[in-house]
Parts: sequence; structure tokens; C-alpha cells
Amino acid sequence: MCKNKNPLLGKGHKDFSAFKAREGETTASANPTQLGAIPRKNPLRGGESKKWVKKTLSSRQEVLIECITGEIYRYLIGPLQPKIRTGDGNNILSEFVPYRSVRDILDRAKHQAKAMAFKEAFIQGQRGFMLVLFSSIMLEENDLSDQNYGLAIPADENGEVRESEVETYLEFIKIDHGQSLNSMRIAAAKKLSFAPVKYFPAPSDADLDERGIDKRTKDNRKSIYTTKRKYVLVPEFIDRALTHFLSGYIDKDCIKELNYLPSTLPIFDGRLLSFYDGIHDKYDICEDGKYWAIAKLIFTDDTVYSGIAERASDPGENPALQQRIRDKIIENKRALKEAVAPDPDFFAFCHQNQAAIRLEIQRSLERIVHNRSGEISARYEGLSALGGVSPDFEAAIDIGKNLAALHADSGFREEADDFFVDIINDIQTRDWSVRGGGYEIQFMKERRKIRKKVPDHVADMHISCERYLQTPNYRALRTLLDISCIVHAARRGSSLFRSRETEKFYGDIMERLGSLEGKLSESRNRPTLRHLVNKYEREDERFFNFFKESR
Repeated sequence: MCKNKNPLLGKGHKDFSAFKAREGETTASANPTQLGAIPRKNPLRGGESKKWVKKTLSSRQEVLIECITGEIYRYLIGPLQPKIRTGDGNNILSEFVPYRSVRDILDRAKHQAKAMAFKEAFIQGQRGFMLVLFSSIMLEENDLSDQNYGLAIPADENGEVRESEVETYLEFIKIDHGQSLNSMRIAAAKKLSFAPVKYFPAPSDADLDERGIDKRTKDNRKSIYTTKRKYVLVPEFIDRALTHFLSGYIDKDCIKELNYLPSTLPIFDGRLLSFYDGIHDKYDICEDGKYWAIAKLIFTDDTVYSGIAERASDPGENPALQQRIRDKIIENKRALKEAVAPDPDFFAFCHQNQAAIRLEIQRSLERIVHNRSGEISARYEGLSALGGVSPDFEAAIDIGKNLAALHADSGFREEADDFFVDIINDIQTRDWSVRGGGYEIQFMKERRKIRKKVPDHVADMHISCERYLQTPNYRALRTLLDISCIVHAARRGSSLFRSRETEKFYGDIMERLGSLEGKLSESRNRPTLRHLVNKYEREDERFFNFFKESR
């Protein structure tokens, strides 16, 4: 009889009978919680008991979603992520991990003295923050609020934290995953699509304290009510999410136009901009973190995600639902892969960082296979045999080989940089005649804000080049591709209302592009600009259309 028993049965399921709640102690969550402890089977491993958070969810589907996605977050984000176990009924147990949330720092007076140290650790841990952000985006986390992520803090062997004005901050962690895969939750309960979107616009000077930290609290948060609850990943969202956030562009109107629209997301929280204030290379730091996170997410092999999901909970419980959850995770991973695919700078990044990306995926797999004592986990035994890295990674680094060579070519970078600066200066100094349509750009000149109406495609170029100047180490190839696609699209369109000055501008751009392409093609094994444009021809309309949407 034992031979027929599923060897995985119960390994993701926790016996709650020994759970002893602490009177009056709860944790931050939208659902009822209890903080308590369960005696350890082996006290020699650290303390007589281990702290757990018991949470009651609204359905068994949410229990399975929280457990399965929680274990995938643990693989993706890091070793301090809490372990998750299912229990009887609609209960779940989450390992207690002490952490300092963003809400603790910005909302609660007793922790506000720690803000500057927290800000420093927050910026230093940007790759970790981006793993939290983009794994939540891939897994459709609807409620990544300021209390559901932050920095772990040290505790003793029993999980106790001694309060101190001076804290040590460890890695980023995320908690409370019950609203992940939210499109599945909405399919089961349509009313969930009416949940408001909560946001803080970019701060004014009056919103900052004397240290430059945003002093707004949850009570100042704004809401938008919409029935357009979407979790659609498109290239424009992945491309512009961080630059729009850091530029303070994300407001009510911007949020309403998004195809990806959870109830709350860190890039909807303008208070975080006070953490980035004064960081001169903040755009590059965030783009690096974004590429790092996305590379790990999309180049982790499907078998790893499926393997973790199969072992996260009792596989005998509602297998059809568990299969739908696994399928949804793989579907979302592929959507993220398609959304980043038009970005040639991403492929250059993958080639330049291929060893580190491969090692990160392999280490994360080994980490989840072993428990914290270094022994093989009964829950995930055999998972390391899956290999970890997707075969797609080899194709990506091959594509990125020549692109990375361009990134490393100082002559190319200097000429491209001059080209983009010249475009911006030309747009800002020309006298434009707009015969219908057009868009008003804004820029600073001698400390004055200038407004100027220019043709639509000219405005698109201005936006693209401005983005390049914000992130010069990560957008050179994408900006060249953008400019080429935009000008080709403009010249394919009707010239009925186009002035002679505008036509001359497009001709000058084409001449410069031709000169730059000629110099690139002189270098052996380098892709020409035309080659890049041809490679992404199918994305042509999408490229220039999303600029209009992003203004």
C-alpha cells in the first residue's frame, strides 16, 4: 500500500494542530491573521519553536494560489522569502520573517527616524527591488502595497526582533500573495474587478520633510474607480514603466491608459521618488535592475516553474485547478518574454551578463532544493535535475553578441550620443509649421519651461531621445531603432499637410541614419541599423504608436 502512495503527498501541507496563537498578535494583511508558533521537530536546529503566520483566505482557490505563487516568489526573490504551507479549510501558514515595510518608514512615526538608513539600503538593493516588482507583474499580483514588501531585518533564533533606532537591513522580501494571478480570481468572482486603483502622484515640495523624505501617509492616498481591470503585458509598458515613474509622469490619466492595471503597484506610489532623489544615475540603476529581473524570470525554464508548482502543495487536491494555475504561470512568463523581445539593448545586456544570469538561476534552484540547514528538502527533492536555465537563453545571448559589441564600441556610442543630442536641439530650435494635429512638447531652456507644438512623429522622436539621455547605458540601440521606425512610418504616411520644413527635417534624419549605418557596416560581424529594423519590422506600428500613448 505504501508503494502506491504519492511521494509528494502532504509535503506542502502543514499540520496546524500544534499551532499556538499569540494572544492579540496579528500581522499586516487584508485577511484575518494570527501570529503564533509551532514546536520544532528538531530543537537543535534553532530554538524550541518556529514562528508562523496563520491566515484565513476567502476560498480554497486563493489558498492554492498563495501557496504556489509564494513558493515561486521564494525561488525568484531570495532565501529570506517566507515559506508557505497550505492547511485545512481556507487556511494557510506563512513562515514569519521580520522585515521593515515601506509603510513602516513612511506612515508610522515611530520608525520615521530610520528613513535615511532605509533609503540607502533601498537604493543599494535595486536588483532585489526589481525582482519583487517584476515577479509581481509577471504573476499578476493585484496588491503589492507599501505594507507588503520591504527589507528583511535580523532576528534571533526564535524570530524575535529587538527594537532599535539603528537597524540592519538585509534583502528585499514580499509577503501576502493571495491576490496573485488576479485574472483567475476575477474569473471566479467578477466583483473583484471593481476594486479601486490606489496611487500617490509625484510629490510637490510641500509633501517633503526637511530631509527630503515624503511625509504623505495612507490617508493622503488617491483612488481611481474603474471596471477596466487588465493584466496585459505589452512592450510599451515594459519599456516605459520605470522611466515614467522616475520622471514623475504616473498620475491618474497615465494609470487609466495602462493595459496592466492592478489595484496597487510600487510605480503608482509617487512617495518612493523621495528615495531616489539625489541619485544621479537612478535611471540606469533601475534599468539594470529591470533587465536583471526580467532575464531571471524569462530564462528560468518552464520545468522549474512547473516543478515548484507541482510540489508546493498536495498534488492530489483539486488537480485540475492546480494545472490551470501552472498553465497560467507559464502563459504569463511567455507574455513577459514577448513584451521584452523588441528591445535590442536587453539582448546586449544578456550577452554581457550571461555568466552572472546563469549562475543566479542555478543558485536559486539549488537554494530552494535545500533547506536552510543545507540538507535536501523532501518537498523539492529532484528539482535540481531539471537544469534551471531555459534553452532560449542560448539563443538570446547569441542574438546579443553583436549588439553587445556595439555597446562596447566607444566610437559608436559617441556618434549615437551626438546624433540624439542633435535631434533634440534641432527639434527645440526649429520653427515648426503644424498644419493639423501635432503635439506640444515641453523642455527647459535657461531655467524657463518652453512649450512648443511640433508634428506628431517629431514629438515621438523628442520623447525617445529624452529617454536615451536619462538612461544612456541601456537605451542606445533601442533609441536608434525607435528613430528609424518613426521616420520611416512618418514618410510612409500622407504628406498632404506636411510642411517643407518638416520634410527637410525627416530627410536630414535619414541622411544621418544612413551615415551611421554605413559606419556600423564597416565593422565586420556587426548588424547594420537596417538589419535591426528589418528584424523588428513586425513591431513597426507598435513602436511608434506607443509613443503617442505615453505622452
